[in-house]
Amino acid sequence: MLKLNFKIALRNLFRNKGFSLINIGGLAIGLACCMLLLLYVEYELSYDKQFKAIDRNYLVRVNLNVNNHIITEAASPPNMTKFALQDVPGIAYISRMSLGLNQGAKLFSRQDHKFKLNAIWVEPSFLKIFDYHFIYGDPATALNDPNAALLTASTAKKLFGDENPIGKTIKYDNRKLLKVTAVIQDLPKNQTNQFEVLQTWAFYEEEYPQQKNNWGISCITFIQLKNNNSFAVADA
Repeated sequence: MLKLNFKIALRNLFRNKGFSLINIGGLAIGLACCMLLLLYVEYELSYDKQFKAIDRNYLVRVNLNVNNHIITEAASPPNMTKFALQDVPGIAYISRMSLGLNQGAKLFSRQDHKFKLNAIWVEPSFLKIFDYHFIYGDPATALNDPNAALLTASTAKKLFGDENPIGKTIKYDNRKLLKVTAVIQDLPKNQTNQFEVLQTWAFYEEEYPQQKNNWGISCITFIQLKNNNSFAVADA
């Protein structure tokens, strides 16, 4: 019976070739579109899931009252972090990250190798909040030196080739020597904070002294809570 039905189906397909082609082609395109959409949704939902404590990591947003309308900004005051650990319960780690015009492609060089690289400035606690995969160096000490520089693997390859770059120097903006203290694996594309070089917030304040004791909205602030039960109290 099954064999007979199969033969009848084949005869109908060959008898109406144009109609069959349209139906089969439409079904194939529909299935392919569904699979692509599912892959896209899976990719979007996987953003930042590489970090173990992502469910306890938060971006601080600031509510501003502008002409009696509340506007929520992703930026926050740099000076806030000095008091947040003391006054806000439940915070395990907090870190500032550079924002806007002060963040982006900077000139880095070593001998004749010169590149414009995407650099951001953060505090040492940034490496507590986000656990990157270290190839060289120690996350506990990588950003302790104000003149430290953490590189991604492809950036280290550009500047040093196959050499181990730890302890060696690169020049920032053709004027400031930085010491390479760590190398991490290249960042996946589905990760929010993209960079090629991590530099220290202490160095950032040297470059931009106006960021010291600044209550203006000019940085990004990340926190990691001790546990998720702390969220309601910390948020309040």
